Amino acid sequence: MNQSLQFQVDLLGRVGQAVTAARLDNTLIYWNNAATKLYGWSAEEAIGRDAAETIPLSVAPEEIAAMTAALQQGNDWSSDILIRRRDG
Repeated sequence: MNQSLQFQVDLLGRVGQAVTAARLDNTLIYWNNAATKLYGWSAEEAIGRDAAETIPLSVAPEEIAAMTAALQQGNDWSSDILIRRRDG
């Protein structure tokens, strides 16, 4: 991994907010330390899993559709959502 990319990976790992990333098929490919604290899954447990199963959201279907459309178009998306930790 080149130095610039390693810096970016390290930086995301230090962000105080949960940062996750998933492929278009919803498979998790990135999970930072804050995500572990918030959701209760370690990065090793979360990466490779389906995001919807790992991070259950209480969100209306139209909100999920808006989120998906925005992200697929390369746009930002932000909202207040209710999440459930691994332990309930």
